[in-house]
Amino acid sequence: MSCGCCCLPGFSRWCCGPKYYWNQAIYWPNAFVLEWLKLLGLEQYNGKFRENGVDGETLLKLRTSQFSLFEIENQQHITSLRLGLKALRSRQQTDYSTWMWSCELIQVWLRKRGLEIICGRFAQAAVHGHCIFVYSRNDFDKILNPGITAEFSPLVLRTLTLSVQRAKKSQTTEIFPEASILDWGPKKIREWLHDLDLVHLIGKFRRHGINGTSLLTLTINDLQNIMGLTSVQASVLIRQIRKLKARPYKIKSSSKANASCPTMGATVEYATPIPEQVPVYRTENHIEVLTAEPLPSAPEMLDPVPNGYYSTASTH
Repeated sequence: MSCGCCCLPGFSRWCCGPKYYWNQAIYWPNAFVLEWLKLLGLEQYNGKFRENGVDGETLLKLRTSQFSLFEIENQQHITSLRLGLKALRSRQQTDYSTWMWSCELIQVWLRKRGLEIICGRFAQAAVHGHCIFVYSRNDFDKILNPGITAEFSPLVLRTLTLSVQRAKKSQTTEIFPEASILDWGPKKIREWLHDLDLVHLIGKFRRHGINGTSLLTLTINDLQNIMGLTSVQASVLIRQIRKLKARPYKIKSSSKANASCPTMGATVEYATPIPEQVPVYRTENHIEVLTAEPLPSAPEMLDPVPNGYYSTASTH
């Protein structure tokens, strides 16, 4: 598997070699450090890092108290750099395929999950792959609503938190995309509303960042008081959401599965009707609870990178 760094100028001749020069941060020249800052979304500080001649060895020894020397005063940028350095120090001898989830590719993931309305805020906060699974719900809230007045719907924050949890869980769960309601993006949401003859509600669903993960958690209160729908519209949607919950949304293959028909001998899990306050998905073997709890600290990959993304990026 490609390490994902080949699209970066000056990296391809090192990172794909047998010694994985890209992994050995202690040997990085200043040019590599500047490219690393770009991956974090902190390229605005390249000038200061170039001026001070920061190479890999210096970078690994950099302390938080020294960030002011590079005029890094934004607290979110300080956190982003600190987390990046922490990961770099602990994993400098391992495969850096996780760096494919740079700040830029986080934007790709957000758009895929129907959260393009918050892409700008995540870019400003330099949120990269090593941040997204460490940040708590409160951290995300501070990024989205830094002022006293909330600028985004609470449903946007819920969708973001649940989407991150879903992305982490999906790495260990075999999912058939065409049958996975929880993984619906904006396109599937639009198609669903179109089938219900509720196309005029697409704009509201988009403004509140609703995707498949948060769709199944919507309540009457959410639809009427937050999204501003009428009582009739809310009743229709709740009824249709209950139908979605009863559909098979995940298929886990088993040793008895037939090679000619993957679903034969497989365990089909259903999202059954759930209480309005606590989203619970009951299955034959376990209960999966989707709540907006603090996220795990282990950074992992998100959804697969879109096909052809790097081949396109490398031409620019």
